Amino acid sequence: MAKTNTEALKEIVDGGDLEKLRWFALGCANRLDQIAAMPTKSPLGDPQLVTGIPTNPMDIGLAIDRMRSGHKVARGGWNGKGMWLALQVPDAHSKMTLPYIYMFTADQQLVPWLPSQTDLLAQDWEVVAAD
Repeated sequence: MAKTNTEALKEIVDGGDLEKLRWFALGCANRLDQIAAMPTKSPLGDPQLVTGIPTNPMDIGLAIDRMRSGHKVARGGWNGKGMWLALQVPDAHSKMTLPYIYMFTADQQLVPWLPSQTDLLAQDWEVVAAD
């Protein structure tokens, strides 16, 4: 017998799994099964990439969610080594008033980032290990 939404929510809350709780609250209970089925190790074998966090297939939506949670992300298909994206949320001392995404480039510069069509449709986003 399938669990009711109330039973599922109680199990998530009792288990303390904030990621699942967030998905449930967003009305994405069906997405939980997809996340649970994702591999937890990068097929690219890059030592910079985090293991233990679902990575592939990760689309731009999940990559943005990861950035909102404080992680850095990168595409497996990018040519430059060590490139990544992060979300900057302005504080009271910032000149910017809205959050924005920036890129750490292959030549170690920080620049504003805008996605290409390829980036938007890609399924090769990865969470990058913290420094």
